[in-house]
Amino acid sequence: MEFHPHIHSIVTGGGLKNNHWVPCNKDYLFKIQVLGSLFRGKFLSYLKHEFNNLNVDFKDIKSFNKFLEPLYNKTWITYIEPPKGKTENVIEYVGRYSFRVAISNERIKNVEDGKVTFEYKDYKDNSKIKLMTITAEEFIRRFLLHVLPDNFTKIKHYGLLSNRNKKNNIRFCRLLISRILTNEFVSTISRKFHEFKCEKCGSTNLTYSFNYDINRLCLD
Repeated sequence: MEFHPHIHSIVTGGGLKNNHWVPCNKDYLFKIQVLGSLFRGKFLSYLKHEFNNLNVDFKDIKSFNKFLEPLYNKTWITYIEPPKGKTENVIEYVGRYSFRVAISNERIKNVEDGKVTFEYKDYKDNSKIKLMTITAEEFIRRFLLHVLPDNFTKIKHYGLLSNRNKKNNIRFCRLLISRILTNEFVSTISRKFHEFKCEKCGSTNLTYSFNYDINRLCLD
């Protein structure tokens, strides 16, 4: 219920480049040290750009830029943790934040004498469920912190998931990924040919045929 602006992102494990599918490294998507430096540079650059566009005196701009200088020398900490569970779990987790209100009715335990008692999870105390009572005014203030401003879009899609070309891009990605999976499957089978022997002559020079379902390889 505290004010902590943040963004949840679902990022594909790869992308399109020159009509080819480029997968990310199996162990990580970004190097955390590089991400911290890049985030610092982009954040402060955009902040400086927006402030310079304001109708303020030159002295104020100069003072603001001087204020930003030591921030470039600081180490900005970014934290990345392994995904929790399967892909479906991640999507379900983000979906809860995207399509629900700040607090459900079940968590509000009592409203009486101008005060509201609600249930919360204390992550600092082993995620124990506790009760908190605050004034109705403070409850409304905290709730409104989760209400988006006018003209603010809650969900945006970028890159290959952008709305304009999303359907074609996803279809193309599935086709490219299916080719990769097919090639890996054929390669795996070919490397295991020595395991098959003819029961009559003992030869390992065999021809092995198989069928595959392209829809399953497209990860529908």
